[in-house]
Amino acid sequence: MLGSVTKAVLDHHLQAFASADVDALLRDFVDESVVFSPDATFRGRDEIRAFFTQAMQLFPAQGTTIDLK
Repeated sequence: MLGSVTKAVLDHHLQAFASADVDALLRDFVDESVVFSPDATFRGRDEIRAFFTQAMQLFPAQGTTIDLK
């Protein structure tokens, strides 16, 4: 079970992604953050911003839903 802080961060992150709000999404990262994808590793907020900007183009804000079980 997720702790309340972890759940709050995850909820914020998913809402920002579903809304295609890169600035809000980046509030969940620090300059030292690293994101791993199947194809590459993204280090720091600038690379992470570029990654999510490109990813969000694949998921239009209108009509995108995220359902975790």
